Amino acid sequence: SPVGKASAVVSAAREGDPTARAAVRFFITALATCAGDAALQTGAFGGVYLTGGVLRAIAEAGLFNDETFRAAFVHKKGYRDIMAGIAVARITHRDPALLGLAGMDTG
Repeated sequence: SPVGKASAVVSAAREGDPTARAAVRFFITALATCAGDAALQTGAFGGVYLTGGVLRAIAEAGLFNDETFRAAFVHKKGYRDIMAGIAVARITHRDPALLGLAGMDTG
């Protein structure tokens, strides 16, 4: 399963495997590039929230590099100043959808 493979890569990266560490850096850079593109395409100038199991595993392993992410996120020719003003936050709750549903007023 893809989740099993991702956790194996994260585990190997945490243990110092250079290929796994490169894969994690690539994932962070690709995620940042895509998130930045999406922010521009949708006008999400108020901020971007990131979530997901692979991202959470990378962060919990202490492998998420904010500087690497930010550099790729803002790297948009002609839009760097705009991108630099967009806040990015990681959702750390394991079930954010359930948390949100639990807080809804159904009455």
